[in-house]
Formats: sequence, structure tokens, C-alpha cells
Amino acid sequence: MKKYIKKINVILQMPIKRYIFKQVKCLLFMIMYTVFSLAFPGFISLIIDEGVKRSNIEKIAFYCSLMLVCGILMIFFQYLQKVSFYKLAQEIVYNMKHTIFEKLSERNLKFWTHYQVGDVLRILENDIDNIQNLLTSTISNIIINFLVAAGITLVLVVINPVIGITVLLMALIFAQIQKRCGDKIQNGMEVLRVEMGDLSSVINEMLNNITSIQMANLTELEKKRFDIKNKNVIQQFITQIKKITITQLIGMSFNIIGILVVLCAGANEVLKGRLSIGVLFSMTIYVQRLYGPIVTLGTEYINIKNTKPMIDKVQKILENEDSVLGGVVNWTNVKGKIDFINVNFKYKDKWILRDFSIEILENTIMGIVGENGSGKSTIIKLLSKLCVPQSGMIYLDGIPIENLTYESVKRNIAVIPQDNFLPYGSLKSIMEINSKEKEKVMYELMEKMGISIAKFPEGLNTEISENMGNLSGGEIQKLSLIRALLQDKKIYILDEPTSAMDLESESKFCSIVKEYLINKTVLIITHRQEILSVCDSIIQLNYEL
Repeated sequence: MKKYIKKINVILQMPIKRYIFKQVKCLLFMIMYTVFSLAFPGFISLIIDEGVKRSNIEKIAFYCSLMLVCGILMIFFQYLQKVSFYKLAQEIVYNMKHTIFEKLSERNLKFWTHYQVGDVLRILENDIDNIQNLLTSTISNIIINFLVAAGITLVLVVINPVIGITVLLMALIFAQIQKRCGDKIQNGMEVLRVEMGDLSSVINEMLNNITSIQMANLTELEKKRFDIKNKNVIQQFITQIKKITITQLIGMSFNIIGILVVLCAGANEVLKGRLSIGVLFSMTIYVQRLYGPIVTLGTEYINIKNTKPMIDKVQKILENEDSVLGGVVNWTNVKGKIDFINVNFKYKDKWILRDFSIEILENTIMGIVGENGSGKSTIIKLLSKLCVPQSGMIYLDGIPIENLTYESVKRNIAVIPQDNFLPYGSLKSIMEINSKEKEKVMYELMEKMGISIAKFPEGLNTEISENMGNLSGGEIQKLSLIRALLQDKKIYILDEPTSAMDLESESKFCSIVKEYLINKTVLIITHRQEILSVCDSIIQLNYEL
């Protein structure tokens, strides 16, 4: 149990004192609701025994009025409890999602070799909501329903010890059965969670590459993959629902047997004159009210078992150490010199770079060519601090790259990857236009790159759609370059920057490089001869490892 609480403390992402204060506040509202809900059935016996049996209209009116007030207060406190829980839940969800998203943005290449994108999406879209339910309503429900169950049982024992103890023993037996069922449900949920993560990965991959899949005639293959994963999820889900339903039916059986026990034993007491009809009626209501808390306790226990695999997933991400290594040196007064000295890097079991050394002087343009797998993309990842070499050193302006803060590296190096990406939103927000001067430069660059202004009828407010659906591949590359140029950084790394452009656009790109990247250090990975012609030097990567 301590280990479980420690895990919750890790993923809570808010001061524990603040959480306890808000939880106690919600719990107080629940207690007030519970007190009035427990008192509510008691008025029935008073109305019947004190009013109806004695034909006392005043007593009937008095107790009915009290019952009405009790019901109104019960509703009022339940409203306060639900609103308080909702506010706490949303604060927890926001904090957890914000922290996880922040962590994901700092994870390195090694992390993404162990985690599927679909599994991470499942955590953000589904698991966090389930965890916040555990941290809000589940904990309070367990406390309050335990108190309600204990209170009702105590009332039954006071009214009739034999009946009360019998009902208590039934509740204990039911709780033991719930525990055994809960263990089986947890095991099933772990399997289901893996299957759901695999399905999310397939869906994510397909939707992100749907056009390529259609053109490559891979649609049927992807459909088969989806159907297999979807069937696995459905079958496991049905199995899980069966287990949960059986557990719930056991709870229903407890209710039926409990009512029968009270009616049979209570009727005998009434016939012997030791119990009034009104009290028997109230006892029946109390047993029905006991069913709710007992089943809720069982359900919440199952929820805890269901949520445990999700907590483990979130905790692993939060505590995972495969992050971009940040140093302590703030890289300022940047000149732009880059040195690789005897760098060795392997991906899994395959060596990509062996004893790789190169000196890139400041304010020079270097072209990098090589076959697939020769290490071109690896050089970019190493300079972006997304991975670290097994041995060797990388220096930026003579400073070991591992000593530099991640923020200062991002601040001074602009990378335009081969797979260009622009987030959806307005042109203004995407290009980070915050001044008239920057806006003017952007339009100048668009004109020089051959991007039609008519493409953006609302100017800076024109929306770029999700997945860049309203832009061509060439337009995406051009806008990515313009965005990087507007950032005015010292080092530029361009990976196949004209792969989606025609020859005319490529010629314009070369002119832009000559005009705007003077006094910059530029690395260009390309096979295009015209682009290589603007480079001061060219290196060929063709290692056979």
C-alpha cells in the first residue's frame, strides 16, 4: 500500500498539502450529504408510527416538513460536493498533462525507441482521466461509503442485533469475493492496456500517413492490421466486462438476500410484538441503502485495480531518464564553429559513425552527401542533443556540447528536418510574427521564394490546417525555411531542403542562402548539384561499417 501511495505522490503534480486541503473540503460536503441521506429514511417510521397509526395529522405534517428540509439539504450538499470535485479533477488533469507533455518534449531518441506513439497518446487521452477519477471521487467515495456502510450496519445492530450482525457477516463475505474478483480484473486490465496501446499506434500511424498509404496501395494491408488489433481489443474488453459484470451481480445478490433476511426475521419480530411495522419498513430501506455503499466500495476497489497499470505507465514516463542531457553552460557570444572529434555512435547494434572527425569553421557553408544509413541524419540529431555518442567529443565554439544547456543550443541552432512540420494555427502564430518589421521581412522572403500571397487571403490571420492539408510539399519547405530565417540564428542545419521544390524554386533557394545566410554557419544535407555549388566545402559520408 505504501508503494502505491508513493506512486500516486509522484504523478499527482501538485503540492500534497494543497491536494489534501481540497480533498478534505470535498469530503466535508460528502459527509454533510451522507448525514442527511442517512437521516432521510428515519422519517418514514416516524410518519407511519407517530402519525398514520395514531391518525395525528399534525405529526404527519411536521415530520413530512422535516423530511422535505432534509431532502433539500441533501441535494444542496451533493451539488457542492460535485462542483468541488470537478474543480479539483480539472486542476489535476491540467497539471498532469502539462507535466507529461513537457517531459515528452525533452525526451531523446532512446526514449522513442522504447515507447510507441499510440501508447503515449492513450496515456494523454484516456489514462490521465482515469487516474484523476481515482485521485478525486474514488478516494472520497471509499471513505464516505465505508462510513455510510458502517453507520447503517450500526443502526441495524442497535435496532436488532441478530439481523444487524447477519447483514454485517454477509457484507464481509461479499468484500472478500470482491477482492478476489478485483485481482483477476487487474490482470485482465494489464493485458487490455497493452492491446489498446497497440491499436492506438496503428491508428496514429495510418492517419498520419494516409495519403502515402493510399498512393502506395497499402490500404488493404493497413485494414488487416487494424482489424486484427481491433478484434484483440474487443475480445479482451468483452472478457474484462464479463468479469466486472459478474462482480456487480454478486453485489445484486447481496441486496436481494439482505432484504429477504430482514423481511423474514423482521416479520417474525413484528408477529411477536417486539418490532413495529414502521421500524421494519425503515430497516428494509436501510438494507437497500446499505447495498449502494457496499457495491460502490466493490466498484471502487475494481477501479483501483483497473487504474494501477495506468499509474505504472505514467510513473515510468515521469521517472524515465532518457531525456535530452542539459548542461550548465549558457552558450552566448556564439561564433558558430563545430568540431566532431573521434565520434562513435551506434543505433541498437548497428554502428552509424566510427571515429568520425570533422571541423566546420564559423561562417562557412558545408554540404554533406552520403548514402542512406551513412550518418547524415545522425549528425543532425547529435547536434540537436537528441542523442549522445558512445565515445568521442562534439564541440560548439570549443565547448563540449554536453556542457551546454539545452535551451541555449535550441536558441542558437535552427534545424529544418527533411520531414518538414508546421503546427496548425494562424500564419502569424506559426511564423512567430511579433513586429511590423518581422512581418515585412516575411512577405519579402515569401515573394523571393515564389510563394503567392494570394494563397493567404486573410494575411497573417490565414489558418494553416491540421497536418498542413492546405499547403503543398514545396510550400511547406519554403515556409519552414522562412520561419527559420526570421529567427536569425547563428547555425543553420538544412536536411534535403529542396526535395519537394521544382528547379526554379531550388534556384531561388540558392539565392536566398547566398543573401541571408552570410556570416552564418550552415550545414546542408543534399544530393542536388546546384545547392552543393553554393557550399564552401563538401564532405562525403560513405563508411562501410
